[in-house]
Amino acid sequence: MGLAKNILEHSSTDKTITKKRGRIKSLSKLQLAGEYIKTKYEIRFNEVSCKVEYKKKGSKEKFDSLNENNLYVELEHNRYEISLSKLKALLNSDFVETYNPFKNYFNSLSEWHREAEKDFIDQLCTFIPTKDPERFKKQFKKMFVRCIACAIDDNIFNKQAFIFVHSGQGSGKTTLCRWLCPPDLKNYITENINVDKDSQIALATNFIINMDELATMSKIEINTLKSFLSKDKINVRLPYDSRTTIKPRRANFVGSTNKDEFLNDETGSVRWLCFELTDKINFEYKEKIDINDIWRQAFTLYKKGFKYELTIDETQENEIANKQYLINTPEMDLIPKHYKTGTKDKHDEFLTSTELLNEISMKYPHIKLSLIAIGKALTFLGFKKGSEYREGYKYSIKGYYILRT
Repeated sequence: MGLAKNILEHSSTDKTITKKRGRIKSLSKLQLAGEYIKTKYEIRFNEVSCKVEYKKKGSKEKFDSLNENNLYVELEHNRYEISLSKLKALLNSDFVETYNPFKNYFNSLSEWHREAEKDFIDQLCTFIPTKDPERFKKQFKKMFVRCIACAIDDNIFNKQAFIFVHSGQGSGKTTLCRWLCPPDLKNYITENINVDKDSQIALATNFIINMDELATMSKIEINTLKSFLSKDKINVRLPYDSRTTIKPRRANFVGSTNKDEFLNDETGSVRWLCFELTDKINFEYKEKIDINDIWRQAFTLYKKGFKYELTIDETQENEIANKQYLINTPEMDLIPKHYKTGTKDKHDEFLTSTELLNEISMKYPHIKLSLIAIGKALTFLGFKKGSEYREGYKYSIKGYYILRT
C-alpha cells in the first residue's frame, strides 16, 4: 500500500493515473516507474545531440541532459523496483518523445514577406566588403538556404565550405562566422575539428562548424577536412552506445584564413567557396540586423523552392576564382619555365609525365619532385592529354602534347 500511496501523491497532475487501486496493482514495475517519471518530469530525446533531456514538470527552466544514474537513484529512494538496464531500455524506447532542435527553431520563425520586408541577407552583405560583391551576394544567400536544407533534411548535405579570406588580423572574420549561429542554436556550433571519432560525431550533432585556423592546417588536415565535406552520413559508435549508429550529416562548414594560399588540390576545389575581403568587416551589422531575420528569410526561401545548389556555370566560376588560393608546388613553378601546352596538330614532342619528371629532375637535381604532383600540375596548367602508339612499347601510351619554350 505504501508504494501505491507514493505513486498517487506524485501523480496528482496526471489524469492518466486514477485513484483506483485496482489499476495501480495491475501495472508492471516498469509501467509504475514510467508513470512516476512522466508525472514529475517533462522528458524528450534530442535526435541531434542524441541525448535524453528533461526538466521538472511546469518548470520554466531550460531542458538539461538527463543523468540516468541520478534518475535510477531517485526511483530507488522512492521504492520503485526497476533495474538500471530496464530504465535505460525505457528511456531509449518510444516512451520518450523525439525532439529536433533545428526543425523546432526554423518552424518557430515567422514567414518573410518579400514585398513588405527588407532583403536582410542582401543588407548583411553591405557590411562585408569583398572583391567580387555580386558573386558574393548571390552565393552568400545560397549558403544560408543550403545550411537549412542540410540541417533539417536527412537526404541533403552541404558540399561546400564558405571561407572568408583576409591577410590582416582583427578583420572580423571569426566574429562574423560565430554570429551566424542564432542564439537558439548556440549549443550546436563547434570550432576546429580534427580527424578523430569525436570530429565525425560533430558532423551529425552540430549546425555550424567554424574553421578559423585554416592557415595553420597541414596538407593532410586540409585533405581530411575536404573528405568531411563529402560525407552525407556518419557511422560510428556514439558515447555509451553498445553498437554503431548511422546518423545523417547535419553540420555546415564556415571558416576564415589570413593566408593567401591554403588550397592544395590542383585537380579542383569545388568544395571551397572563398571570398576575399577588401577591408575589415563593419561590426555595425550586429546592431542593425537580427540574425533571426536572416534565418527567417532563408527558411522562407527554402520552403518556396529556392535553388541553393551551385549551377554548372557557378561551379566553373568558383574553380577559376579559387586558383589564386592554391598553394604553389615546385612542379607548378618549374613546368611553365620550360614547356607550354600544345595540341595534337601542333606540338614539339609527345611526352609522358614520367619523361617530363626525368627532364625536370635533370635540370634541378637539388629539388625533390613527385610524379603525382607533376600530373596534377599539368592538369591544373591546362596541358592537353592524349595517347600515341610507340613502336618500342607495342601499345599506345598516355602523355602530353608539349611545346618547348
